[in-house]
Amino acid sequence: MLWHDRFAVALAPNPALSESQQSIIAQDYEMKNGRAEVMVRKALLYYFQKRLRLDIADKLDNPHEIPVVVANRAAIDAALAEAMA
Repeated sequence: MLWHDRFAVALAPNPALSESQQSIIAQDYEMKNGRAEVMVRKALLYYFQKRLRLDIADKLDNPHEIPVVVANRAAIDAALAEAMA
């Protein structure tokens, strides 16, 4: 049951940003040690990724457009594949 299953998305500041910009992003997202975990229902994981534009973060040239990136990309890809099956 994907509605009841949850997934912890690990977010981190975009490494393409400067150190000071990463620090500001970490404060904005209340990150601890440069990471923030957001619990998302697996059924909504696709939409969460789209809303934060995490699905295209590696395709954009301007890191200011995507201030955070997924720190656990392999795990989120596996969870998305499971949710889409």
